[in-house]
Amino acid sequence: MRFAAWTALVIGVLMLAQWGFFIAAGAVPEFETEPYAIAFHLVAEVATAMALIVSGARLLRGRRHADRLAVLAFGMLLYTAVNSPGYFAQQGAWLLVAMFALVLALSLAAVVRLFALPEAYARTGVDRVEGRGCVPEVRVARRRPGAG
Repeated sequence: MRFAAWTALVIGVLMLAQWGFFIAAGAVPEFETEPYAIAFHLVAEVATAMALIVSGARLLRGRRHADRLAVLAFGMLLYTAVNSPGYFAQQGAWLLVAMFALVLALSLAAVVRLFALPEAYARTGVDRVEGRGCVPEVRVARRRPGAG
């Protein structure tokens, strides 16, 4: 879970930083040309970044249902990583298009790891996993043979 947690945290923080930089540099002409569209877009971007940051922190702390929140946050990010590069491709900003391709690949890898967790626990034969952090304490309550 550490990979998914750190991926979520880093990408969430970088999303906020990137938007802060673009806004501070006056590089968002849509504030003048399409103010409503960019306002809605910014709300979606900030919501995605915050969901990533919160889910990443919750994953690192081993909080309950953190994996579910992370899947939701990465779903939001996957949409952004597929939708947003078109804007930059239209402008010929290929470095930013490549950045989105990297974000897409990292997001998919994190989601695959998150979905692999229940299967990994099932293979151990452990009934319950408790504890904090990404390396949970495992209470050895092994299933008895034949007990479904």
